[in-house]
Amino acid sequence: MLDEAEVPIGPVNDLAEILADPHVRARGLVRSFEYPGVRECRALALPYKFLGWDNPEVGAPPALGADTDRVLGEMLGYPAGKIQKLKDGKAV
Repeated sequence: MLDEAEVPIGPVNDLAEILADPHVRARGLVRSFEYPGVRECRALALPYKFLGWDNPEVGAPPALGADTDRVLGEMLGYPAGKIQKLKDGKAV
């Protein structure tokens, strides 16, 4: 019906279809990274490209709690003893 009404449309793909799409692969939009203790994971890179601008690399997200010490210590100024107390009490 939308075609007949000359409405521009396209398919809505699920993630598996997107990752397998030949055009997506040809543009280098499918990247992979190793996630420690899990497996190789595939992800989509940024879909836009600009001349003279390097696309950021796709990488593994930080593990849960990976930045806790830095955030509490460096950014919030908590002393090491207080951070350890929070960890011992399972608050972080």
